[in-house]
Amino acid sequence: MAEKRSFLQLTTRGHYGLLLVAYCVEQWASRRPAVLHEVAVRLHLPYKYLEEIAGMLRAAGIVEAVRGPKGGYRLAHSPEVISVREVIEVLEGPIALVECLASPAGGQFPCRFIEPARCAPRHLLGRLQQAVTSALDGVTLRDFVATSRTPQRRKATRY
Repeated sequence: MAEKRSFLQLTTRGHYGLLLVAYCVEQWASRRPAVLHEVAVRLHLPYKYLEEIAGMLRAAGIVEAVRGPKGGYRLAHSPEVISVREVIEVLEGPIALVECLASPAGGQFPCRFIEPARCAPRHLLGRLQQAVTSALDGVTLRDFVATSRTPQRRKATRY
């Protein structure tokens, strides 16, 4: 039996893409490009797949390619202006919990099953989708990386 994906689970493309842009954010201050071989080795990611992901991010204007012996990829814009949602949608496609909420143009596809006004799942999932997209819009790449660096406080263990 095929393994099921979890609800709202990113594919490896989305996950690896977020790891790559996080690496680029860490290089931002020095303007040093991320060398894909280096990223692949450090993060234990497949180089060819990372190359494909970097190409998608470059085509969308999230990263830019730097040529030459010290070349690689770097963010095309400041990490303060790129949202996590932008990266995810470039790699995964529009965020949509059901087909009738999947229109990238902001409209809605008609429901194939029931009159949209009477569709309880559509209303619930529409609200959930709005919450997810708003949350991802509200997190810049700078915030995303800063949050991952914040040390987690542990509760003291009592013996």
